[in-house]
Order: sequence, then C-alpha cells, then structure tokens
Amino acid sequence: MKPPKKRATVPLSSVLPQVSRDLALDDKIKEFALVGLWDSVVDPRYRTRTRAVKVYKRGNETVLQVRVKDAATAGELSFSLGDLRDTLNGYAPQTGRTIAAIDLKIGSL
Repeated sequence: MKPPKKRATVPLSSVLPQVSRDLALDDKIKEFALVGLWDSVVDPRYRTRTRAVKVYKRGNETVLQVRVKDAATAGELSFSLGDLRDTLNGYAPQTGRTIAAIDLKIGSL
C-alpha cells in the first residue's frame, strides 16, 4: 500500500480573503457594526425599550430593523426616525453602509 501524498501547506493569510468573500463575511461585519451603533445614537430613554435587530434589503434600499417594546414607544420614536437615520448614515465611512429607512417592529426584546 502506498502512503498518501503530502499536500503543500498553504498559509492561512493567503486563503482567508477568498473565504471571507465567499461567505460574505465583510458584508455581515459591516451590518453588525451598523446594528451595534443603535444604542449610541438613540435617545437614552429608548435604550431599554428598543433594540436594533438586523440590516436587510428591501428592493434597492438598505433598511435597519429595530424591535420596540410597545406601540407607544414606536409612536414616540417615529418622530425621530429621520434624524436617527441621518446620524447612522454619518457613520457610513466606518460601516460601509447607508440606510434608507428604519423599520420599527413591535415585539419582545
């Protein structure tokens, strides 16, 4: 019986960029960074009643989904959505994402 052929060792640094692209990890990291900014931009009184959940595409638009505790919070927060969107978009150079809208969903946090 012949011994198995040895394969050449490839440095991880040479394959990691391709694996990252194949798995779309760069996009996920940018989305995670955008979601993580929510608590720093939302008014402190809403931090315990809201949570940014995910970034998704709606047609050609990028949307941030935020879960809110109740309809009253959603109603109050709806007056600030434009300003919050603009503030988050100010971080576009760091996150690589510009959002077109913030979608509020009522539910458990």
